[in-house]
Amino acid sequence: PAPTHLRMDNGPEFIAHALADWAREHHLIWAFIMPGKPAQNGYVERFNRTVLDEFFRTAFRKKLYESVDALQKDLDAWLHEYNHERPHRGYRNQGRRPMETFEFGKIRQEEVEG
Repeated sequence: PAPTHLRMDNGPEFIAHALADWAREHHLIWAFIMPGKPAQNGYVERFNRTVLDEFFRTAFRKKLYESVDALQKDLDAWLHEYNHERPHRGYRNQGRRPMETFEFGKIRQEEVEG
């Protein structure tokens, strides 16, 4: 089934007005986290920290990017490695790569819906 809610951070950096318009058009409910409660969006906060620590801080120490496209190319390569090649030790992934966890979840859902 399609999602009915979108959980979002409502901090001052929130500028996704086009996304908000799209969600309204598709009758999705906005579920904002409470101010000062980043743990309510823990997966995203954790991922943001990982990208900052493992990609941005390292990349900017090694290279001066001449364009956003050059930065995006390196970020895309890092994201592919992160999702497809690197095993994760967290509770949900249990040593699998994120894409393996995603595929496993699809198979389990099909079995449950049977």
